[in-house]
Amino acid sequence: LAATMEKDEALTTIVKVENPSPALLPCPKSVTSAISLLAKAERPLIILGKGAAYSQADEQLREFIESAQIPFLPMSMAEGILEDTHPLSAAAARSFALANADVVMLVGARLNWLLAHGKKGWAADTQFIQLDIEP
Repeated sequence: LAATMEKDEALTTIVKVENPSPALLPCPKSVTSAISLLAKAERPLIILGKGAAYSQADEQLREFIESAQIPFLPMSMAEGILEDTHPLSAAAARSFALANADVVMLVGARLNWLLAHGKKGWAADTQFIQLDIEP
């Protein structure tokens, strides 16, 4: 069942699917509130989930993280959006970052059992911002 083909031939078999669905814009008040919360944060953290990977917004996420200078953690399905060696990656200090963050922005991630549902292991004053297709 194995077959080989030349790279050029393989590229012609790839179909580019255009998404006809319009972009859904968030409520402006929610955006203003999230920006204000992040701006006031002393220990912000961005968590990238599989929704961030599926969105293929790697460059936009990189631009935001680098311009805001906010450390990030990728969940397992979001590894590779930004490299682990990125200066703002908190992957090497994951437990410390989670336990000390005062504002966490979840991008394409849910506050599920992998993140203790936002309870055990988080700072008492942690506030969450969720950016997801269906929060």
